[in-house]
Amino acid sequence: MSDAASASSLPLLPWWQQWEGRLEAELARFAERDLPVTVVEDPRHGATRLVLESRAPLPAGNGDTRVLVVYPDGFPHRKFAVYAPDIELARHQAPGGNLCVFPRDARYWHPDCMAADTVADDVPRLIRLVEVGGNELRDAEDPQGEPFTTYYQAINLGGVIVDERADAVNLTDGMGGFMHIAFDSQQVDWLRGVPDPIPEDWRVDMGQGLLLRLKDNHGNDLLGDPHERLRAAFGPTIEGRWTYLPEPPRVESAELLWGAAIEADDNLARWAQNTNGPQLIGLCTREEVQQDVYENAWVFLSRVVTKDRAKGRNARSGNPSKRAAARLATSPTIIRALRWTPADLAIRIPELAPLRSTTIAVVGLGSLGAPLVQELVKARVGQVRITDFDHVEPGTSVRHPLGLSDAGLDKGLALLRWAQRHNPEVDVQPMGLMIGAASPEQSGRTEREILHGILDGVDLLVSATAEPDVNRQLDGAATAMGLSRLYLWSQSGYGGVVALLEPGKTGCFHCLSLYLSRRSDEGNHVVQVPDDVDGQPAGTIQGRGCADKTFTANHADLLPLSIQAARVAFGHLCGDAGGYPKFVDNVFAVQMREPDGQPIPPRWTSFQLPPDPECPLCSHA
Repeated sequence: MSDAASASSLPLLPWWQQWEGRLEAELARFAERDLPVTVVEDPRHGATRLVLESRAPLPAGNGDTRVLVVYPDGFPHRKFAVYAPDIELARHQAPGGNLCVFPRDARYWHPDCMAADTVADDVPRLIRLVEVGGNELRDAEDPQGEPFTTYYQAINLGGVIVDERADAVNLTDGMGGFMHIAFDSQQVDWLRGVPDPIPEDWRVDMGQGLLLRLKDNHGNDLLGDPHERLRAAFGPTIEGRWTYLPEPPRVESAELLWGAAIEADDNLARWAQNTNGPQLIGLCTREEVQQDVYENAWVFLSRVVTKDRAKGRNARSGNPSKRAAARLATSPTIIRALRWTPADLAIRIPELAPLRSTTIAVVGLGSLGAPLVQELVKARVGQVRITDFDHVEPGTSVRHPLGLSDAGLDKGLALLRWAQRHNPEVDVQPMGLMIGAASPEQSGRTEREILHGILDGVDLLVSATAEPDVNRQLDGAATAMGLSRLYLWSQSGYGGVVALLEPGKTGCFHCLSLYLSRRSDEGNHVVQVPDDVDGQPAGTIQGRGCADKTFTANHADLLPLSIQAARVAFGHLCGDAGGYPKFVDNVFAVQMREPDGQPIPPRWTSFQLPPDPECPLCSHA
């Protein structure tokens, strides 16, 4: 066994042993600050953690309050937590009493920080600021909102999507009614959470819901219709009840949260008392989503009510057949609300906002084209037209973003399904075409007509086919229509090329081919690859049953090309609109591995491609 393997088999030491004397220093610091301290849990005597109890002074000499300091296993790399369970602050205190004495950002924590100093100085300062409130509190606190619903312990098996329709609803105290939630599957066992204990044969259930309909107690529809493509991703619906509370209940458990909702709404209480089977309730409240910005926030709860006649009471003495059924309810679970609005999506990629009004066509959906399409979809391009004559093979899952679950499906349709699941606001249009195919029979539209339909109105054509003859045909068609073109291909997995060609500004694809050919003739290859083997590029293979040959390369060596192509497209389409900046150059080559196979950090070179004087396809002034 190696030294490293032997060392890794040793158990990690607890922090009070790794950092000799630190525990004693923590206790001594309380004495130095004249603070009482009691060791509630002592790791030196068999406990698994350190918990201290002390008294923090209250502002203005108003006595003190009990505090608990809990040290995590990662201390002092990670901060301790301070609880004040006997007081309730309007801000900066989680259910259970955890005080926000440190901002969330890790840069505010230093391993030298001592708990006694925090109890003596920071706790009373926080309490005073919350009591004073106003600008003094705002100026002192970290400038971020405190969404209270994040403190609720929701199950991590899914959630309910809440779109922008719910943001626009004006709800007030006392409102409530019925709701309909659509689910992405008939199987909704995940709503019950993870069983405890977990059975050996338990299958991980997960799913999502969509807040589809919201009606008040008079039956008035409050939401309207959802986004069409978002709705298409969901199927069966479950009816439940909802209620509105102006402030989120300050509770710790799902049971207490359920009880708070029931107590606030008599209609909801009667419904819960008389409804058997699955019960879903929605709780809408107001919370701070950004500093000083308050909006509607949702949380959902689920439980199941069943009848158990064996545990019921006799309705008529001496007549077991008249036994009334007892109602048994499972413990409720909290289901997280998942905000899905244009604002929540756009705020994370502000430089790409101009893409919402653009259209991009992508030809070739293999190991380069498919991840590029995914990047364009995630960037929220308005419309992405995609075409490839091939289907997804199981064998390509090792370097293609789509795998076994999509095997046998047309690549365009598979990517459409992926987009519908992840970014349904993007219009993805698969358009079937095998470019350059020759058949003795002609039916329907011609290839020229189909290609024109693909290119008509697009802002950028992308070709990831790696077929020079296809690229030449596409370049001619796009040039005739005045379109910019973006090409990308890999060279045996050792590197590759990304090239943006613009009408009137750069050379054409033939110019690019001439340039690369001259570089190769000079022995100065843009991408260096091993010598051919038996007239074939190194690493050329034919998968069993595949009609075409391909090359061996892993996804990690191919993905940088797709990413760079996406960045070039972003700059080309957003740069003039004040968004993602343009690149200075328009042709980019990357070396991922040396010709002997040695992997290297991606080594990019770039240059500008003017029209070639010897190109017969380009006109020159």
